[in-house]
Amino acid sequence: MSAPPVPVVKPRLTFLYNGEFVDSDLQTKSVRESEDGRLYETFTIGGTLEVTTESIRHGDAIEWVSWFEYKGISDKSGQVTQLCDCNINVPFEPDLYPDSLARIQEGRTTLVYAHNGSDWNEYDFSCDVESYGDRVLRKAALSQLPRYRAGNTNVKHFAPIGGRSSHGAFPFYNINQGDYGVIFAIGWTGQWNCDLERALDGTINIRTGLEDVDWHLLPGERIRTSSIIVMPYNSGYEKGQQAFRRLLRDYYSLIGKPGRPERAPLCMSFWGGLTSDGLVERIDKIGAERLGYEFAWVDAGWYGQFTEPSPNEFEGNWWAYTGDWSVNRHFHPDNLEDVSAACKRNNLGFLLWLEIERVNTKLPVVKAHPEYLIGDMIDLGNEAAWAWAYKTIANLIRRLNISCYRQDFNITPLGRWRDADAVDGRKGMHEIKYIMGLYRLWDSLLAEFPHLIIDNCASGGRRIDIETLRRSLPLWRDDYQCPANHDVDAAQNHNIAISRWLPYHGTSSGRIVGDTYRARSCYAPAFASSPLFSSTENPKNLSDDDCAWIRRINNEFKKVRELMQGDYRPLVEMSPTVDRSTWSAYQYSLKDEGFVMAFRRAKSPFCEARFELCGIDPLKSYLFEDSDTGQTFTISGKELSEKGISVVIDQPRSSKLYFYKAIQG
Repeated sequence: MSAPPVPVVKPRLTFLYNGEFVDSDLQTKSVRESEDGRLYETFTIGGTLEVTTESIRHGDAIEWVSWFEYKGISDKSGQVTQLCDCNINVPFEPDLYPDSLARIQEGRTTLVYAHNGSDWNEYDFSCDVESYGDRVLRKAALSQLPRYRAGNTNVKHFAPIGGRSSHGAFPFYNINQGDYGVIFAIGWTGQWNCDLERALDGTINIRTGLEDVDWHLLPGERIRTSSIIVMPYNSGYEKGQQAFRRLLRDYYSLIGKPGRPERAPLCMSFWGGLTSDGLVERIDKIGAERLGYEFAWVDAGWYGQFTEPSPNEFEGNWWAYTGDWSVNRHFHPDNLEDVSAACKRNNLGFLLWLEIERVNTKLPVVKAHPEYLIGDMIDLGNEAAWAWAYKTIANLIRRLNISCYRQDFNITPLGRWRDADAVDGRKGMHEIKYIMGLYRLWDSLLAEFPHLIIDNCASGGRRIDIETLRRSLPLWRDDYQCPANHDVDAAQNHNIAISRWLPYHGTSSGRIVGDTYRARSCYAPAFASSPLFSSTENPKNLSDDDCAWIRRINNEFKKVRELMQGDYRPLVEMSPTVDRSTWSAYQYSLKDEGFVMAFRRAKSPFCEARFELCGIDPLKSYLFEDSDTGQTFTISGKELSEKGISVVIDQPRSSKLYFYKAIQG
C-alpha cells in the first residue's frame, strides 16, 4: 500500500458556549500575519467573547494555541464547557481485518504509539505492543485502537495523573499505518486529556484539551489554554520520529540558542545539607583533578533554619523547611557565596535546587501571606504570590551567579485547584491561571538572565510537555534513579524509550565509581554522577585510579554527547519491564559519523548480537573504533546495509561502545 500524501493540517477548536456548539471552522474570522510567520485568526461569539488562535508552521508541522478574552462590560461572559483546543480529523485507510482474531497486517493496521509517563517505575516511558483486539491494555501502552463493532466507533482516552502533564501518561503520540502517519504533542503542564476516535472509514478524530472545564470570564479577563503540535509524515515510523526530534531540537529547545549553553550539561551533584566547607572542598577537587565536569549541582537541604545535621537526604529535618528559601546560615555562614566563588574559580556553572511552588504551611511566609496559597501551594495565578516567587528566585540567581535553576514540584496539584474552583464556581480557572503564571515565571527569568537554563524536575520527569520543553529541560527524567545504587538496566529502558521523542534529557549514574556499565547505561544528552554526593563520600578517599576513571568516562561522554545532536534509533525493542536475559542497544548518527552502544545484561546467555544500522551509505566504507581498546576496523557500507554490524561481548553485564565515521566515497 502506497502512503497517501501528507495532509495539510489546519487549526480547529470546538466548545460549548452556554450549551451551544461552537466550531472554529464555521466562524467568520479576521486574519493577520506577523513578520515571523505567525498567523492570528480571531472570531467573536455573542459580540463579547473574542477567541484568537495563534499558529505557526515548520515544514509539514503546525503548532497552535488559542486565547479567550471577554470584551463585554457586564459582570461575566457565558459559560464555556467541553473545550477541545484541537479537534481534527486525519484520514487513514480502513484496517484490512477488523476482526479480533485476525493477525496484524503490516502497513494496513492502525497503531497508536502512546508511551507511559513517569511514575517511579521500571516501565516508565515504555511503549508496549499489544495484539489486535480487545485485550486489557497496559496503562498508556503502545496499542492499536480497539476494534470497531457494527454500527459503533471506538474511542481511546488518555490523561495524566493528578495535574502534572507527564505523570503516568506522556503527551506525545504517533498514529501510524505503514509509511503514513501523524505525530502530535500536547502543550499543557496541567491536566490535559486526549481522545482518539476511529470511524468506520478509518478516519481518526484527534481531540485534545483541558480536562472537564466549566468556566466563564470576567470583564477584561484574557486566558490561554493548551497548545498542540501536529506533524503528518509519509516516510515511515522511524523517520517520522527522527523528524519530530529534530523539530524539538531546532525550534523548541533553548540548548544551543544564542547566550545559552551549546550542549546539555555534564554535572557532579551534591547534597545541599552538606556544610559550605564540604561543598567547597568537593568543588575544588573537581578543578584540581581536572575531572571534566561542567556544572556543580547543589540539591535540596541548603535552606531554612534547621540546626540538626543533614549529612544526606535521609537524615535531618530539612524537608520541614520547604518554602523558606533563605540560606541556612548554620551550615552556610557565607550565604553560599563561598560555594559560588568556588564554582567560578574552577570554571563550573552553579546549579541550584528550589521547590518554589510548595510550602510547609507552618512557615512564616504562610502566616504573613495566607492569600498567597492554594492549600500548600504558592498560587502562581495570584499576582502578589507570583511577584514573591519571582523575586525570591531572581535574587538567588543574581547574587549567587546561578547558571542553571532547578525547579522541583513534588505535589499533585489537581485536587487543590479544584477545591479552589469550588469556591467561585469556575471549574478549571485556577489551573489555567496557575499554569499561565508558571509559564510567565520561567519566561521572565529567561528574559532577565539570558545565560540561564532551567532544569524541570517535578518528582523526576512528571512535567514534560512541549510548553516546558521550550523553556527548560529535564535533567532528572525519573525518580526511579534516586537510590544511590539504582537499577541501571531500568535506566537503559528509560533512555531507549524517551529518546524517541526528546532531543535533550538526562539522569545520573549515582555514586558508584569504576562501573563503566553503570555509567554508560545513564549516558543521555545530559549526564550527572555523584561520587562525592554526601558526607559518606569523602573527597580524600577518591583515589588516583578513581579520578582517572571519572576523567575517562566524562571525556567519553562528551564525545557521545556531540553525536547525540544527530538522529536516534533504538536497535532493539525493549519490553516494558526489565529483562536481564536480553541485550539492549541504540545508535546515534550525525552526517557521516555516529556511535553504537550495546549492553549484554547480567543473565543474557548470548555473547554476540547483530544490529541493523540506519543512515548508512552503501557506497562508502566506515571506520569503527572500540572505545575501550582503541582498536579500529573497517566495514563496507554495502556489508553494513545488507548484514548490519556484529557486536561481541564476552562477559555478562558488560557493554560495548563503537564510534564510527565514513572514510571514503
